[in-house]
Parts: sequence; C-alpha cells; structure tokens
Amino acid sequence: MLKMFSRSGKNETLQLLCYGKLPLSGEYLKSWAGEGSGKFQGWINALDQNGGPNPRLPRPVRVLMIPDGAEGIVVATVWDSCDNRGRSFPFALYFEAPRQFLKAALSHPVLGSLKLWRFLESEKPTLEASQSSEEFYRELRRPELSVPLTGEMEEAAGFERDLASVSVKALASAVFGGEPFEDWVRLLWRLSKALGPGERAALTARTIALRIPLGKGISAAVQVEAWLKLIRQRAGNSALVPSAILPLEAEDRAGSFDILFRPLRESDVHLLQGGKGTAELLDLVVADKDLDVSGFLEFREMVLDWWERPEAGLKSLLPQGQWALKGHDS
Repeated sequence: MLKMFSRSGKNETLQLLCYGKLPLSGEYLKSWAGEGSGKFQGWINALDQNGGPNPRLPRPVRVLMIPDGAEGIVVATVWDSCDNRGRSFPFALYFEAPRQFLKAALSHPVLGSLKLWRFLESEKPTLEASQSSEEFYRELRRPELSVPLTGEMEEAAGFERDLASVSVKALASAVFGGEPFEDWVRLLWRLSKALGPGERAALTARTIALRIPLGKGISAAVQVEAWLKLIRQRAGNSALVPSAILPLEAEDRAGSFDILFRPLRESDVHLLQGGKGTAELLDLVVADKDLDVSGFLEFREMVLDWWERPEAGLKSLLPQGQWALKGHDS
C-alpha cells in the first residue's frame, strides 16, 4: 500500500492497482478499488471489444482520468504488453484517489499527478519480473511501499519558476524548430477560435477536447500546465481539471498531448495509440490549410508584440486581457 499525505497532514492510503496482461500469465491481471477503477478498466477494454482494432500501443502513455459521475480520479501509466501466448493487450498500473486528492493541486493537476506517475513507472520492472501470478500479486501488495507528498508545496513553487524561466520563443522553437513565429501564431489563432465566446461556455460545461503539440527538450508537464493555464484564463480563470493523455517523459522528442474537458468516451481510448480513431477532438497539431483571415492580422500583431517582450515566459503564453480582439471576441 502507498501512504499518501494530504496538505492537512492527515494520512491517506492509496492502493497500487493494476489491469491488463503481462507475459508471465495467460490471464488478465487485475485489482479493484471503487467506481473510478471500474470505469477506467472498462475504458481500456474498449481497445479490444468486438474484434476491434489491434490493441497495441506505440509508446507508454500517462493518463489522468476524471471519470464522469465517479467519486475518484485515476492516475495511470499504460504500456504495450501481451500475455504468455503473445496475445496483445496493454498493461496499466494506476491509483484511484479521492477527488480531494487534487484539491491542493487544482492549479497544477499534472504536477499533482507527476510523483504518482513516476512511482508507478519505477515499480513496473519489479512487478513484470515476477515468475507467476501469485508472485506478481505478492509484489503488488508489499506493505512497505510508500510515496510521501510532503514536498508538494515546494514542488509547486519550483514548477512556477519553471513556467517563468522558459520563454515563449523557446517553446515555439521546441515545437516547430527553425523560424517558428508564423506556425506559432497560427497555433494560437486556432486555439483562440476554438475557445471563442460561444465555445467558452462549452468549455466550462466540459464539452471540448484538444490535441496540442509538445516540443522536445522541455518538460512535458511544464508544457501541459502552460497550455492549461492559458485555457483557464480563456474560461474566466475557473479551476478546470480535465482528463489528460500524454506520453511518458517525452522531453527528448516532439509529440503531442490530449486534454479533454468533457467525459472520456469509449472512442477516446484510441488516443492511447497516438491516433484519433473516431474520437472527437480538435487536432491543433495538424496544419490549418483553411485559415480564417477575419481578425487574423490584428491577432498576429498582438502576438508579435508579446513575442518581442523579454518577460514572455510560459507563465502566461499571452498577456491577460489580450484575447478580446475587435471582430473576434467580446
């Protein structure tokens, strides 16, 4: 079991949970907690239902799942795997935590999950080295495992420093390379259109899903939090806690992450495979060939002004209050 510490100092215990297949067994390996756990396992199952697409995953994926209607949240890492007969099915280690677990990290939900993800990933080699299901479950239930969260506030402060120290230009170069400004302004324009006046209400009502590019060489968690901060500004600084799907520690290569302000659907499970399948989300990684020019030049000039400022760090990808553009927003 894992001893968790809330900000109040009250001890909480989270159980290390699993679901999926490993080559040590021909059976599913699984453990259970509450309703959130059941929703997570059912969601993963959608990869392989009714003779559907191959459930292989191209890379490990971190998931922060806010199950619709459930009391708990799920923090998981999912790997490609198979059973002892070579039948493909992912393997996940995860925690189901009460929603109040994220209350101390509402402004940084990915940061709040980061220590849990890293713990899951550090335990996987020991668990998959088991020689039998019985040995696996013994390892899974080792009572001495613990992960203290007492340094949470210090980590959050360090995270804010990271957001401020990385420049907007550095992030744009990490995403697009070369001369990134034109691609960068188009990305921000598409995001601004997605989060326009009518869509803002939809965001608050949790109906929007986005795919946003990740640059290499900068912590993926820092990038996700920077974009989430911008999106929250757009939604009136409401404390939105979305579900998120991002690659495991992808600092060494470019990629993307998915952030969903609506309940996860069965079709969203294919986001684990890097594609979209039939999942409905706005893909901001794909170039926009049909750029809407109404208001774009004014928007570009505003971004250029911010681009040239020395204080243009990731703490705010654009100056607050500058989304309201004539002919574009109210």
